[in-house]
Amino acid sequence: MLKPLLKQAKVRRLIARCLISASFCIVHYGWAEVSENEDKLPIVIHSKRAEFDDKTNEFTYRGAVIAKQGKRTLRADTLIIHENKNHQVDKILAFGKPAHFEAFMPDKPPVNGQAQTIEYFPNENKIVFLNNATLEQTPYAIAGSRLVYLLDSHNLFSESPTEGSENQIRTRTQITVEPHKKEVI
Repeated sequence: MLKPLLKQAKVRRLIARCLISASFCIVHYGWAEVSENEDKLPIVIHSKRAEFDDKTNEFTYRGAVIAKQGKRTLRADTLIIHENKNHQVDKILAFGKPAHFEAFMPDKPPVNGQAQTIEYFPNENKIVFLNNATLEQTPYAIAGSRLVYLLDSHNLFSESPTEGSENQIRTRTQITVEPHKKEVI
Protein backbone atom coordinates (compact mmCIF):
# COMPACT_ATOMS: atom_id res chain seq x y z
CA MET A 1 0.00 0.00 0.00
CA LEU A 2 2.81 2.39 0.88
CA LYS A 3 4.88 1.60 -2.24
CA PRO A 4 2.29 2.94 -4.75
CA LEU A 5 1.99 6.17 -2.73
CA LEU A 6 5.76 6.64 -2.68
CA LYS A 7 5.89 5.93 -6.42
CA GLN A 8 3.17 8.55 -7.07
CA ALA A 9 5.06 11.10 -4.95
CA LYS A 10 8.27 10.40 -6.91
CA VAL A 11 6.43 10.85 -10.21
CA ARG A 12 4.93 14.16 -9.01
CA ARG A 13 8.36 15.42 -7.91
CA LEU A 14 9.85 14.38 -11.26
CA ILE A 15 7.08 16.23 -13.14
CA ALA A 16 7.59 19.31 -10.94
CA ARG A 17 11.34 19.26 -11.59
CA CYS A 18 10.76 18.97 -15.35
CA LEU A 19 8.31 21.90 -15.28
CA ILE A 20 10.74 24.04 -13.30
CA SER A 21 13.65 23.13 -15.58
CA ALA A 22 11.57 23.82 -18.66
CA SER A 23 10.39 27.12 -17.23
CA PHE A 24 13.95 28.45 -17.27
CA CYS A 25 13.54 28.77 -21.01
CA ILE A 26 9.74 28.99 -21.10
CA VAL A 27 8.31 31.03 -23.91
CA HIS A 28 5.60 33.62 -23.29
CA TYR A 29 4.03 35.92 -25.86
CA GLY A 30 3.24 39.62 -25.76
CA TRP A 31 5.57 42.37 -24.53
CA ALA A 32 6.03 46.05 -25.31
CA GLU A 33 5.42 46.92 -28.94
CA VAL A 34 8.59 48.38 -30.37
CA SER A 35 8.52 47.35 -33.98
CA GLU A 36 5.69 46.06 -36.12
CA ASN A 37 6.29 42.33 -35.49
CA GLU A 38 8.14 42.51 -32.18
CA ASP A 39 5.09 41.56 -30.11
CA LYS A 40 4.71 38.33 -32.11
CA LEU A 41 8.12 37.04 -31.01
CA PRO A 42 8.48 34.72 -28.02
CA ILE A 43 9.84 35.95 -24.70
CA VAL A 44 12.83 33.90 -23.57
CA ILE A 45 13.62 34.03 -19.86
CA HIS A 46 16.88 33.13 -18.12
CA SER A 47 17.24 32.99 -14.34
CA LYS A 48 19.05 31.19 -11.57
CA ARG A 49 15.83 29.67 -10.25
CA ALA A 50 12.26 29.21 -11.48
CA GLU A 51 9.02 28.00 -9.92
CA PHE A 52 5.51 27.34 -11.16
CA ASP A 53 2.43 27.53 -8.93
CA ASP A 54 -0.39 25.56 -10.56
CA LYS A 55 -3.03 26.97 -8.20
CA THR A 56 -2.32 30.61 -9.09
CA ASN A 57 -0.99 30.07 -12.65
CA GLU A 58 2.15 32.01 -11.77
CA PHE A 59 5.69 31.51 -12.98
CA THR A 60 8.27 33.05 -10.62
CA TYR A 61 11.86 33.59 -11.73
CA ARG A 62 14.57 34.61 -9.25
CA GLY A 63 18.20 35.60 -9.45
CA ALA A 64 19.63 37.79 -12.21
CA VAL A 65 16.53 37.40 -14.38
CA ILE A 66 16.83 38.39 -18.04
CA ALA A 67 13.73 38.34 -20.24
CA LYS A 68 14.27 39.03 -23.96
CA GLN A 69 11.86 39.48 -26.82
CA GLY A 70 13.46 40.56 -30.04
CA LYS A 71 15.17 43.89 -29.38
CA ARG A 72 13.62 44.33 -25.92
CA THR A 73 15.21 43.30 -22.65
CA LEU A 74 13.92 43.30 -19.09
CA ARG A 75 16.36 42.70 -16.22
CA ALA A 76 15.19 42.10 -12.66
CA ASP A 77 15.97 40.36 -9.40
CA THR A 78 12.53 38.67 -9.49
CA LEU A 79 10.03 38.29 -12.34
CA ILE A 80 6.47 36.99 -11.90
CA ILE A 81 4.26 36.05 -14.84
CA HIS A 82 0.51 35.72 -14.20
CA GLU A 83 -1.46 33.62 -16.68
CA ASN A 84 -5.22 33.29 -17.01
CA LYS A 85 -7.04 29.94 -17.28
CA ASN A 86 -6.39 29.88 -21.06
CA HIS A 87 -2.63 30.22 -20.45
CA GLN A 88 -2.61 33.78 -21.79
CA VAL A 89 -0.28 36.23 -20.03
CA ASP A 90 -2.35 38.75 -18.02
CA LYS A 91 0.43 40.56 -16.20
CA ILE A 92 4.20 40.52 -15.82
CA LEU A 93 5.76 41.96 -12.66
CA ALA A 94 9.47 42.74 -12.42
CA PHE A 95 11.13 43.65 -9.12
CA GLY A 96 14.66 44.93 -8.68
CA LYS A 97 16.97 47.43 -7.08
CA PRO A 98 16.12 48.67 -9.68
CA ALA A 99 14.57 46.57 -12.45
CA HIS A 100 15.59 47.70 -15.97
CA PHE A 101 13.77 47.82 -19.31
CA GLU A 102 15.48 48.52 -22.64
CA ALA A 103 14.05 48.61 -26.15
CA PHE A 104 15.69 49.37 -29.47
CA MET A 105 13.47 50.89 -32.14
CA PRO A 106 14.14 51.36 -35.82
CA ASP A 107 15.26 54.89 -36.72
CA LYS A 108 14.93 56.16 -33.11
CA PRO A 109 17.15 56.29 -30.03
CA PRO A 110 16.72 53.36 -27.61
CA VAL A 111 14.21 53.56 -24.76
CA ASN A 112 15.66 52.88 -21.31
CA GLY A 113 13.56 52.65 -18.17
CA GLN A 114 14.07 51.60 -14.61
CA ALA A 115 12.08 51.38 -11.39
CA GLN A 116 11.83 49.31 -8.23
CA THR A 117 8.77 47.63 -9.82
CA ILE A 118 7.84 47.35 -13.50
CA GLU A 119 4.36 46.07 -14.38
CA TYR A 120 3.35 45.03 -17.88
CA PHE A 121 -0.29 44.53 -18.89
CA PRO A 122 -0.33 42.92 -22.36
CA ASN A 123 -4.13 43.11 -22.77
CA GLU A 124 -3.96 46.89 -22.26
CA ASN A 125 -0.60 47.37 -24.04
CA LYS A 126 0.63 49.29 -21.01
CA ILE A 127 3.84 49.34 -18.94
CA VAL A 128 3.84 50.93 -15.48
CA PHE A 129 7.09 51.94 -13.77
CA LEU A 130 6.71 52.30 -9.97
CA ASN A 131 8.95 53.78 -7.26
CA ASN A 132 12.03 55.75 -8.31
CA ALA A 133 10.94 55.42 -11.91
CA THR A 134 12.82 56.89 -14.87
CA LEU A 135 12.29 56.58 -18.60
CA GLU A 136 14.74 57.97 -21.14
CA GLN A 137 14.78 58.34 -24.88
CA THR A 138 17.30 60.90 -26.06
CA PRO A 139 16.86 63.87 -25.81
CA TYR A 140 14.16 63.34 -23.15
CA ALA A 141 14.23 61.90 -19.64
CA ILE A 142 11.35 61.75 -17.20
CA ALA A 143 11.46 60.70 -13.55
CA GLY A 144 8.71 60.24 -11.00
CA SER A 145 7.15 57.79 -8.60
CA ARG A 146 4.73 56.36 -11.22
CA LEU A 147 5.22 56.46 -14.99
CA VAL A 148 2.67 54.90 -17.35
CA TYR A 149 3.71 54.14 -20.94
CA LEU A 150 0.96 53.29 -23.46
CA LEU A 151 2.53 51.12 -26.12
CA ASP A 152 0.00 51.59 -28.93
CA SER A 153 0.07 55.39 -28.89
CA HIS A 154 3.61 55.76 -27.46
CA ASN A 155 2.17 58.21 -24.90
CA LEU A 156 3.78 58.60 -21.50
CA PHE A 157 2.08 59.83 -18.33
CA SER A 158 3.58 60.66 -14.99
CA GLU A 159 1.37 60.41 -11.94
CA SER A 160 2.21 61.50 -8.41
CA PRO A 161 1.04 59.16 -5.67
CA THR A 162 -2.18 60.13 -3.95
CA GLU A 163 -2.20 61.11 -0.30
CA GLY A 164 -2.05 58.07 1.91
CA SER A 165 -0.59 55.82 -0.81
CA GLU A 166 1.63 53.15 0.61
CA ASN A 167 4.62 51.46 -1.01
CA GLN A 168 5.44 54.43 -3.23
CA ILE A 169 8.19 56.91 -2.65
CA ARG A 170 6.69 60.40 -2.79
CA THR A 171 8.41 62.40 -5.50
CA ARG A 172 7.33 64.99 -7.98
CA THR A 173 7.72 64.49 -11.71
CA GLN A 174 10.92 65.79 -13.24
CA ILE A 175 11.42 66.15 -17.00
CA THR A 176 14.81 66.81 -18.56
CA VAL A 177 15.26 67.85 -22.19
CA GLU A 178 18.80 67.78 -23.52
CA PRO A 179 19.76 70.74 -25.73
CA HIS A 180 20.19 70.15 -29.43
CA LYS A 181 23.82 69.31 -30.21
CA LYS A 182 25.38 70.72 -33.34
CA GLU A 183 27.19 68.27 -35.54
CA VAL A 184 30.90 68.87 -35.95
CA ILE A 185 32.08 68.31 -39.49
